Amino acid sequence: MTDQTNQDNPILGRECQHITYATSHDNKDDALFIKEYTHYANGDVIPNLKMIENMERKFWVTKKGRRDHKDKQQWETIDNLTEHSCRQIDLLRRADLALGGYGNCSTTRVLFKSPYLYGCGVKPQCNVKYAYVNKYPDTKSRLARVGVIDTETDVLNGTGEIIIGAFSFKDKAIVSATRDFFGNAPDEVIEQRFRAALEKHLGDTVRARNLKVEFQLEDNAGGVTKAMLDKGHEWKPDFISFWNMNFDIKKMQQGLTKYGYDLGDAFSDPSVPKKYRFFKFREGSDKKTTHDGSVSSINPEQQWHVVECPATFFFIDAMTLYWRLRIAAGMEDGYSLEAVLNRNLDIGKMGIDETAHLTGIDLHKEMQTNYKYEYAVYCLFDAI
Repeated sequence: MTDQTNQDNPILGRECQHITYATSHDNKDDALFIKEYTHYANGDVIPNLKMIENMERKFWVTKKGRRDHKDKQQWETIDNLTEHSCRQIDLLRRADLALGGYGNCSTTRVLFKSPYLYGCGVKPQCNVKYAYVNKYPDTKSRLARVGVIDTETDVLNGTGEIIIGAFSFKDKAIVSATRDFFGNAPDEVIEQRFRAALEKHLGDTVRARNLKVEFQLEDNAGGVTKAMLDKGHEWKPDFISFWNMNFDIKKMQQGLTKYGYDLGDAFSDPSVPKKYRFFKFREGSDKKTTHDGSVSSINPEQQWHVVECPATFFFIDAMTLYWRLRIAAGMEDGYSLEAVLNRNLDIGKMGIDETAHLTGIDLHKEMQTNYKYEYAVYCLFDAI
């Protein structure tokens, strides 16, 4: 994205929101992908994904004549150090060579314990973030910009695949669903029925938020997932949140993989060169071991899952974040979305009179069988 500025609308500053580090698939290059905001004098704040390729970072090694200690020191006089620079992808080899090795060290665990090595633990992301803050100390947004995704999966046919997905951000939303979920009706009829159900059950909410809801039909779960991610790349939120991310992310992965979508391509911003596109999901531990060797489970709300991909957004689990922000007050009585909504806002998830007597899997089975359009609106409700 180019700067849209002139003398009447100068740039006030730039803000670094977050940074993702990536290496090329052949491990010959590396890059930083920076989600930045450009702040203009007229109040406009424009998002952008900036790439810095093969950036060099610094590290320091104690001069040979000063290597007279065995333990790692908290600090060292700069006069006793030699400054080096290299790309992050070359750091292990170059640091090993600088210490007198052969450049074939394969792990940071051993090398970085050297009492003569400094600065290697500082990631290039930290250096770039600091540079932004140092250059533009007064340029920052008041709040992060957060989108929400929710998915519903098949409970009738044994596939467990995503059949409906909803994604909302500010005054925009998309509901994407598989065609076959609605039977043989033409696409335009399906959309008309969905919008009638939307007006009936969420019309007031849609108008109050001035929400513009798109409706998109896809052939399969992979297409539904891709449609939501495409909107994420278009709308550029800072975070995309889920309630119990471990469920949704796994289902999104499964749908994309089964139907031939590349995970790196789907999750990475389209502006990212193909050689840097990647997707990693690190599932939080569900067990802990105490000092006496006993093993206990970790509740879902306490598990911290991490998604890595070069995009304009990070993924977060709102359920886990909710628990962590309130941990000092002690455990609450349940962390399902229904329980938290009831406890904090005195509202529940969207319901219809015809299924008011049902809960859990029975509710989902009934709605997927007899109230398909209401079910699509139900999914959207969880995302707004």
